[in-house]
Amino acid sequence: MHLTGPVLGDRSAYEAMLATFVDAIRPNQPTTVDELFNAIEACHRTVRDGFDTPAGLLLAARCHAQDLVYPIDARKIRDVLDPAVPCLIELCRHVGAAIGEFHLVHDSSKTINRHLPLLLSLDQLPAVTPGLPAEALPVVDITFADSSRTPQLIIADWVAGAVRQVGQARATGANDDPFVAQLAPLAERWTVGGVWPNKDLITTPRRI
Repeated sequence: MHLTGPVLGDRSAYEAMLATFVDAIRPNQPTTVDELFNAIEACHRTVRDGFDTPAGLLLAARCHAQDLVYPIDARKIRDVLDPAVPCLIELCRHVGAAIGEFHLVHDSSKTINRHLPLLLSLDQLPAVTPGLPAEALPVVDITFADSSRTPQLIIADWVAGAVRQVGQARATGANDDPFVAQLAPLAERWTVGGVWPNKDLITTPRRI
Protein backbone atom coordinates (compact mmCIF):
# COMPACT_ATOMS: atom_id res chain seq x y z
CA MET A 1 0.00 0.00 0.00
CA HIS A 2 2.90 2.34 0.71
CA LEU A 3 4.20 1.91 -2.84
CA THR A 4 0.85 2.09 -4.66
CA GLY A 5 -1.06 4.59 -2.50
CA PRO A 6 0.50 7.77 -3.91
CA VAL A 7 0.12 6.45 -7.48
CA LEU A 8 -3.40 5.01 -7.57
CA GLY A 9 -4.91 8.03 -5.84
CA ASP A 10 -4.09 11.61 -4.94
CA ARG A 11 -0.63 11.81 -3.41
CA SER A 12 -1.47 14.69 -1.04
CA ALA A 13 -4.56 12.83 0.24
CA TYR A 14 -2.46 9.73 0.83
CA GLU A 15 0.24 11.69 2.67
CA ALA A 16 -2.45 13.37 4.80
CA MET A 17 -3.84 9.94 5.71
CA LEU A 18 -0.36 8.75 6.76
CA ALA A 19 0.28 11.87 8.83
CA THR A 20 -3.08 11.53 10.59
CA PHE A 21 -2.40 7.87 11.31
CA VAL A 22 0.98 8.70 12.86
CA ASP A 23 -0.65 11.30 15.10
CA ALA A 24 -3.45 8.90 16.00
CA ILE A 25 -1.12 6.22 17.38
CA ARG A 26 0.94 8.67 19.42
CA PRO A 27 -0.52 8.76 22.94
CA ASN A 28 0.05 12.49 23.44
CA GLN A 29 -1.54 13.66 20.18
CA PRO A 30 -5.13 14.98 20.15
CA THR A 31 -6.12 13.15 16.95
CA THR A 32 -9.50 11.39 17.23
CA VAL A 33 -10.85 8.28 15.53
CA ASP A 34 -13.18 10.53 13.54
CA GLU A 35 -10.25 12.57 12.22
CA LEU A 36 -8.34 9.43 11.29
CA PHE A 37 -11.19 7.87 9.36
CA ASN A 38 -12.13 11.17 7.73
CA ALA A 39 -8.58 11.21 6.33
CA ILE A 40 -8.89 7.57 5.21
CA GLU A 41 -12.21 8.31 3.52
CA ALA A 42 -10.80 11.41 1.81
CA CYS A 43 -7.94 9.29 0.44
CA HIS A 44 -10.37 6.52 -0.57
CA ARG A 45 -12.42 8.94 -2.66
CA THR A 46 -9.39 9.76 -4.82
CA VAL A 47 -8.45 6.15 -5.64
CA ARG A 48 -9.27 4.98 -9.15
CA ASP A 49 -12.07 2.46 -9.61
CA GLY A 50 -10.92 -1.11 -9.22
CA PHE A 51 -7.95 -0.24 -7.04
CA ASP A 52 -9.74 0.84 -3.87
CA THR A 53 -9.74 -2.45 -1.95
CA PRO A 54 -6.94 -1.59 0.55
CA ALA A 55 -8.49 1.76 1.52
CA GLY A 56 -11.92 0.11 1.63
CA LEU A 57 -10.62 -2.47 4.10
CA LEU A 58 -9.28 0.31 6.29
CA LEU A 59 -12.68 1.99 6.31
CA ALA A 60 -14.33 -1.32 7.24
CA ALA A 61 -12.06 -1.54 10.29
CA ARG A 62 -13.59 1.55 11.89
CA CYS A 63 -15.79 -0.35 14.35
CA HIS A 64 -12.77 -2.30 15.60
CA ALA A 65 -10.71 0.86 15.94
CA GLN A 66 -13.51 2.51 17.92
CA ASP A 67 -13.65 -0.47 20.29
CA LEU A 68 -9.89 -0.21 20.87
CA VAL A 69 -9.50 3.52 21.31
CA TYR A 70 -11.37 3.77 24.61
CA PRO A 71 -9.31 1.20 26.58
CA ILE A 72 -6.13 2.64 25.03
CA ASP A 73 -7.08 6.18 26.09
CA ALA A 74 -7.93 4.85 29.56
CA ARG A 75 -4.45 3.23 29.66
CA LYS A 76 -6.06 -0.20 30.10
CA ILE A 77 -4.23 -1.34 26.95
CA ARG A 78 -0.61 -0.27 26.72
CA ASP A 79 2.43 -1.00 24.61
CA VAL A 80 0.44 -2.56 21.75
CA LEU A 81 2.84 -1.14 19.17
CA ASP A 82 6.00 -1.26 21.27
CA PRO A 83 8.46 -3.74 19.73
CA ALA A 84 10.38 -4.18 23.00
CA VAL A 85 8.47 -7.25 24.24
CA PRO A 86 8.32 -9.35 21.03
CA CYS A 87 11.91 -8.43 20.15
CA LEU A 88 13.12 -9.46 23.60
CA ILE A 89 11.30 -12.79 23.29
CA GLU A 90 12.91 -13.46 19.91
CA LEU A 91 16.36 -12.51 21.19
CA CYS A 92 16.02 -14.70 24.30
CA ARG A 93 14.95 -17.70 22.22
CA HIS A 94 17.97 -17.19 19.97
CA VAL A 95 20.39 -16.96 22.91
CA GLY A 96 18.72 -19.88 24.67
CA ALA A 97 19.15 -22.09 21.61
CA ALA A 98 22.90 -21.40 21.76
CA ILE A 99 23.64 -21.59 25.50
CA GLY A 100 20.56 -22.98 27.23
CA GLU A 101 18.81 -21.28 30.15
CA PHE A 102 20.38 -18.06 31.42
CA HIS A 103 19.85 -15.19 33.86
CA LEU A 104 18.68 -12.09 31.98
CA VAL A 105 19.88 -8.68 33.14
CA HIS A 106 18.06 -5.83 31.39
CA ASP A 107 18.48 -2.10 31.65
CA SER A 108 15.67 -0.21 33.38
CA SER A 109 12.55 -0.48 31.24
CA LYS A 110 8.99 0.39 32.24
CA THR A 111 7.64 -1.60 29.31
CA ILE A 112 9.53 -4.79 30.14
CA ASN A 113 8.73 -4.39 33.83
CA ARG A 114 5.00 -4.11 33.09
CA HIS A 115 5.15 -7.34 31.08
CA LEU A 116 7.30 -9.40 33.44
CA PRO A 117 4.44 -11.76 34.40
CA LEU A 118 3.73 -12.38 30.71
CA LEU A 119 7.38 -12.99 29.84
CA LEU A 120 7.81 -15.47 32.68
CA SER A 121 4.65 -17.42 31.89
CA LEU A 122 4.66 -17.70 28.09
CA ASP A 123 4.26 -21.47 28.27
CA GLN A 124 0.94 -21.02 30.07
CA LEU A 125 -0.66 -19.00 27.27
CA PRO A 126 -3.21 -20.66 24.97
CA ALA A 127 -1.68 -22.02 21.78
CA VAL A 128 -1.91 -19.62 18.86
CA THR A 129 -1.55 -22.50 16.40
CA PRO A 130 -3.58 -25.62 17.32
CA GLY A 131 -1.30 -28.45 18.36
CA LEU A 132 1.69 -26.13 18.77
CA PRO A 133 1.80 -25.05 22.43
CA ALA A 134 3.67 -21.93 23.49
CA GLU A 135 7.20 -22.42 24.81
CA ALA A 136 8.60 -20.99 28.02
CA LEU A 137 11.19 -18.26 27.73
CA PRO A 138 14.66 -19.82 28.29
CA VAL A 139 15.47 -17.48 31.21
CA VAL A 140 15.81 -18.39 34.88
CA ASP A 141 14.88 -14.89 35.99
CA ILE A 142 14.82 -11.27 34.78
CA THR A 143 16.45 -8.48 36.78
CA PHE A 144 17.11 -4.82 36.03
CA ALA A 145 20.38 -2.90 36.36
CA ASP A 146 21.83 0.54 35.69
CA SER A 147 23.03 0.64 32.10
CA SER A 148 25.58 3.32 32.95
CA ARG A 149 27.33 1.18 35.57
CA THR A 150 26.88 -2.44 34.52
CA PRO A 151 29.72 -3.48 32.14
CA GLN A 152 27.60 -5.94 30.15
CA LEU A 153 24.89 -3.33 29.57
CA ILE A 154 27.46 -0.70 28.60
CA ILE A 155 28.72 -3.08 25.91
CA ALA A 156 25.15 -3.88 24.85
CA ASP A 157 24.41 -0.17 24.43
CA TRP A 158 27.51 0.21 22.28
CA VAL A 159 26.46 -2.77 20.14
CA ALA A 160 22.94 -1.35 19.73
CA GLY A 161 24.36 2.02 18.69
CA ALA A 162 26.68 0.39 16.17
CA VAL A 163 23.83 -1.58 14.59
CA ARG A 164 21.73 1.58 14.46
CA GLN A 165 24.53 3.45 12.70
CA VAL A 166 24.75 0.75 10.03
CA GLY A 167 20.98 0.77 9.57
CA GLN A 168 20.89 4.55 9.29
CA ALA A 169 23.69 4.50 6.72
CA ARG A 170 21.78 1.98 4.62
CA ALA A 171 18.57 4.00 4.91
CA THR A 172 20.24 7.23 3.79
CA GLY A 173 22.54 5.77 1.14
CA ALA A 174 25.72 6.53 3.09
CA ASN A 175 27.16 3.06 2.64
CA ASP A 176 30.42 4.49 1.24
CA ASP A 177 31.48 5.51 4.76
CA PRO A 178 34.62 3.37 5.37
CA PHE A 179 33.81 2.99 9.08
CA VAL A 180 30.32 1.71 8.29
CA ALA A 181 31.77 -0.68 5.70
CA GLN A 182 34.00 -2.24 8.38
CA LEU A 183 31.22 -2.24 10.98
CA ALA A 184 28.48 -3.78 8.80
CA PRO A 185 29.66 -7.43 8.90
CA LEU A 186 29.80 -7.28 12.71
CA ALA A 187 26.40 -5.59 12.94
CA GLU A 188 24.82 -8.31 10.81
CA ARG A 189 26.24 -10.98 13.12
CA TRP A 190 24.90 -9.15 16.17
CA THR A 191 21.39 -8.90 14.75
CA VAL A 192 18.66 -11.50 15.28
CA GLY A 193 15.91 -11.50 12.65
CA GLY A 194 16.91 -8.05 11.46
CA VAL A 195 15.04 -6.29 8.65
CA TRP A 196 17.48 -3.90 7.02
CA PRO A 197 16.34 -0.74 5.18
CA ASN A 198 16.40 -0.79 1.40
CA LYS A 199 17.22 2.70 0.15
CA ASP A 200 15.61 1.91 -3.23
CA LEU A 201 12.21 1.71 -1.49
CA ILE A 202 12.60 4.73 0.79
CA THR A 203 10.90 7.75 -0.74
CA THR A 204 11.64 10.23 2.06
CA PRO A 205 15.16 9.44 3.32
CA ARG A 206 16.54 11.20 6.38
CA ARG A 207 19.81 12.98 5.82
CA ILE A 208 22.68 12.93 8.28
